[in-house]
Amino acid sequence: MKRKIIIVIILLLCGATVSLAQKGPVPEKVYVHLDRTYFAIGETVWLKGYVENALPSADTSRFLYVELVGGKDDDAVLRSKIRLGEEGFAGHLDLPEDMQGGRYMLRAYTRWQMNWPEEWMYHCPIEVYDGKEASPEVPGADYDISFYPEGGRYFYGEYASVGFKVLSADGRSRPLTGKLYDDLGNSICDAKTEHAGMGLLGFVPSEGRKYHLVSDLDGRSWDLPPVSLEGATLQARRVGDHFAVRTINRTGGPVSLSVFNPSGDSTGLQKFVLTDPDGRILSERTVFDGEPVSATIAAAAVDADYSPRKKWNIRFSLPSDMDSAELSVSVVRNAFRPYQQEGSLAAYMLLGSEIRGHIEDPDYYFDPDVSASARMSHLDLLLLIQGWTYYDSEENPSQMIYPKEQQQTLQGEVHSVFGRVPRKFVLSLIAPELEYSQVVAVPRGSRFVVDSLDFPDSTLFIVHVDNRGDFKRYYPVLHEEFAPKGKKDASSYPWRVAYKPQAQSHDEPAATFNPGDVIVDTLETAVIRGMMPRIRSPFGTSDLPNIKEREDLAFYDNLNLVDYVVMTHPTLRKEDDEIINTKTGYNNQGGEHFSTVALYVGGFQMPWDIAQTIRMSEVEKISVTTYMNSDAFLARSPGGIVLVELSAARPAGSLKDKSNSIVATPLGYQKPRAFYNPAYDRRRMLTLPDRRNTVYWNPALRLGTVPTDVLIETEDRADGPYYLRIEGRTSDGRWISASQIL
Repeated sequence: MKRKIIIVIILLLCGATVSLAQKGPVPEKVYVHLDRTYFAIGETVWLKGYVENALPSADTSRFLYVELVGGKDDDAVLRSKIRLGEEGFAGHLDLPEDMQGGRYMLRAYTRWQMNWPEEWMYHCPIEVYDGKEASPEVPGADYDISFYPEGGRYFYGEYASVGFKVLSADGRSRPLTGKLYDDLGNSICDAKTEHAGMGLLGFVPSEGRKYHLVSDLDGRSWDLPPVSLEGATLQARRVGDHFAVRTINRTGGPVSLSVFNPSGDSTGLQKFVLTDPDGRILSERTVFDGEPVSATIAAAAVDADYSPRKKWNIRFSLPSDMDSAELSVSVVRNAFRPYQQEGSLAAYMLLGSEIRGHIEDPDYYFDPDVSASARMSHLDLLLLIQGWTYYDSEENPSQMIYPKEQQQTLQGEVHSVFGRVPRKFVLSLIAPELEYSQVVAVPRGSRFVVDSLDFPDSTLFIVHVDNRGDFKRYYPVLHEEFAPKGKKDASSYPWRVAYKPQAQSHDEPAATFNPGDVIVDTLETAVIRGMMPRIRSPFGTSDLPNIKEREDLAFYDNLNLVDYVVMTHPTLRKEDDEIINTKTGYNNQGGEHFSTVALYVGGFQMPWDIAQTIRMSEVEKISVTTYMNSDAFLARSPGGIVLVELSAARPAGSLKDKSNSIVATPLGYQKPRAFYNPAYDRRRMLTLPDRRNTVYWNPALRLGTVPTDVLIETEDRADGPYYLRIEGRTSDGRWISASQIL
């Protein structure tokens, strides 16, 4: 039953005015469901992103960036851009064979989120195994205590609530008991952690006294923050179905109490903020109205068989109060059950995305097996200590630098070697594999933005500046927007959470894991999937048309590059010092139109007279694309593009000249790829190994009122019982999060 928040304000000393407010703009929330968090190099990370607006009426970004951050420089070692499609933000990350093992941080965000601090983006630590012996984890022996007075300060003679949190050196919480003393040695109250290293001290400070906490474990002592002599603070308490808010004002002037993001008749986080007449925040307190819950669905194995290569079903059923839902579903081997994400979709969207710092075991606050009174008491303690990230005036940007990304753009600048603003030039943008060309005459300017494109990742673009024959004067630079370097270090993040076994109807073996069990044969997997190998070039990985490689070119080794191009492409011919395309289009009089073909060697534009000196025996790879666009000549587009990669014996740098062109592969959207499911009814499949660690992944399982069965096929090790994880949303907007052992 939904409730309406009722606020009872208790005003002390100077009164406070009360208002309801909501500040904006606010960031989007991003969550990513991963099939697991432990991988071997060469494996694929399957993922489904969820993007939610803090304001439901606002438009949602259509592109999600997913990065794997790590290494000594804490840079993005992998980066992908996922476009919103029929399955939502469904995507993957392929871990390369030459990747170093270790701990990494998966970071996900929209471009709109780049307007806010990096901590508000989604982060999930993962581990990558490369076959090398990993350093054993050593629990942190040292620990420290931090104190958090409710509302930010406390005063002499007034009841004070001071939260505290105990963390080990490795970032994990630990329990603690002790006592609070004043500077005269008087025992004030006991100190004991209640949950996840958090505890609460309640006392009335005496005039002139100082306070410290002494640990029963080793006698160490920590000083509490000093008692404030001026300022204002507030305290909030749940009383039945309402909150009592107490303000203490020692500023000597009026204060205002505001409630940000009031929920009305819905549940969720509320924030009380006390400000002075100039709008400066004096105190703040966050509470949770209602009980945090997530929707659940029924999932059961039908005739499960844990023998190798057996087929059986999982039956999904919606409860009676749901009409439909869309889910992302992962099923992993028994060994990977301890390597699941910390925090479900519901826990993150309703809580984790809005709380400062790292929340240990956020699913605890949504666990129906824990009493509601314990969960709500511990949640209130969490909010007192860690607080809310949203609506802080010092955090909200005054200007939105990055707009919500509804379509792809290419941005760059045209530079002058003399530092002047470029004038009277023609800017050409060419994408050979898309058969796209656009040319614009620019009277004066330097920055350009192209927002009419929709291109997949690894699309090769050529940006060319033609300054009426002045070849060396102007040159283009293409921009790429990246998120700031990661501040959440994966090596210090408590990345693994102890597995919590759930009730079983059968005896279950302990969840064990041997890194040697992670076996991936990427070559056979690629063959099974029937995927064509992608061609690598100095311009990036690209599906360029008409690519010929060394073995295809051996027959022409006695020719030079010009002779080869003319011989193998009938529409091209040599004229003066250029190669022209005779079939580009027609002029206004109906005559044939000839367009020049552009040459790029090793990423640099080259004149065709240099191609006379290049023997085909020196060419490692070549792609020739000709245009049949009848309008191309009107826009002064080239009649084709020839891209050449030379062998190591003839490096491209030896031919480099001052170029007014660049060849680049900006980050495009990721091409969708289906999860590999074996087909054991085919004879050739019987001879191939099945070493899957994730046995089922579906980013968009749609359920209705009728139970739905999905097929599960066990792998060679038959490492059951398997672990099922479900994330998603109902048609009426409720978040779904569930996990269980099959």
